[in-house]
Amino acid sequence: MGVSEESLGGWLAAWRELKENGINPSRDFKEMLWGETHDHVVYAVRDGLVDAGAVRTNTLEELQAQGKIDLKDFFIFPYLHEREASLPYLCTTREYPNWPMAKVRGTPNELAEKVAVALFQLQAGSPAALAAGCAGWTIPMNYQTVLECMMALHVGPYKDLGKVTLGDIMRNYGPWIVVAFIVFCSLAGFAALVVQLNRRLKASHTSLMTEMEVCRLMDKELAGAKEQAVAAPLAKSRFLANMSHEIRTPMNGIIGATDLALAESLSPEVEHYLHIVQNSSYALLGIINDILDFSKIEAGQLELKERVFRLDEMFDRVMDVFVNQAAEKGIELLVDIEKDTPRMLLGDSLRLQQILTNLVGNAIKFTNPDGIILASVRIENAATEDLDEGQVLLDFQ
Repeated sequence: MGVSEESLGGWLAAWRELKENGINPSRDFKEMLWGETHDHVVYAVRDGLVDAGAVRTNTLEELQAQGKIDLKDFFIFPYLHEREASLPYLCTTREYPNWPMAKVRGTPNELAEKVAVALFQLQAGSPAALAAGCAGWTIPMNYQTVLECMMALHVGPYKDLGKVTLGDIMRNYGPWIVVAFIVFCSLAGFAALVVQLNRRLKASHTSLMTEMEVCRLMDKELAGAKEQAVAAPLAKSRFLANMSHEIRTPMNGIIGATDLALAESLSPEVEHYLHIVQNSSYALLGIINDILDFSKIEAGQLELKERVFRLDEMFDRVMDVFVNQAAEKGIELLVDIEKDTPRMLLGDSLRLQQILTNLVGNAIKFTNPDGIILASVRIENAATEDLDEGQVLLDFQ
């Protein structure tokens, strides 16, 4: 039995010693009772109502002095700690200072406050102080040991000592937790973004490598196709050049034989046939020359031969080719050479004649009957400053 659960000398001091020696009253005692007063606890032990009790130091000595008990009827547990000096009373637990005042249960708080104020104001010479044999009320002792006892037992204001609740954490560290949570979420989001970007980067790298491989294969194929494309025209040009040379040889033989035959005495009918062969041979030779020129142009081997020629005579040769053809369609052929145009020129008259022949031939094909074809030439004055001395730029239309 103890005085009460909140009593320091009547229970808390004994409970601390029990706890430090491995005894748990709620577990190891059959029953725990509370006697309300120290005297009641002593009487309960004396009368055998309980096996043991806890009361304030010097309680037994006071009851014996009053003749209410005999100490021989009690077993007092020995002092468990080293003592600096001997005490005039029996004591088991470590010592704690007495409370300067206490309020019994049932006393109103307002009355207890008034009594406490009056006691603190008590003068040493007042009748109450003289009757009580004291000089006043104060708190001269160190109550740290009481606080240590309450902390060890986790009672009173230290009931929740060592316990940390979510509310305590939020009250003390709430702002920091919120900031840390925001930082953590930001870092987590940033990490997720980095991972996502890294995945996209890897996918883009893989796609780029694939495209580069495809482009490399395409470049290789294009290079091969280019080589074939370059080789094809060259092969064609070589073929045309070889063919033209091969055909010119028998064609010159045909023309030469025809010329020799026409030099003999022939019947009019045979001579007519030979003239047909001669004209056809020259026409075919012109076609062969054109093919040869085309192959030279593609092969980059066409060369212009400079020779002195008369411009008007070159025009006459062109017009002589188309006189009969123009007459059949009723087309009039005209030549206009401006007076300032030089007549004697140095250049490739054969190539110029071929160009004019093509132009006039196309004009005859696309000109309506009874039309007029005018071939003209004049000096291009706009480009005179860009020419060297002795050069002239002519405009043929």
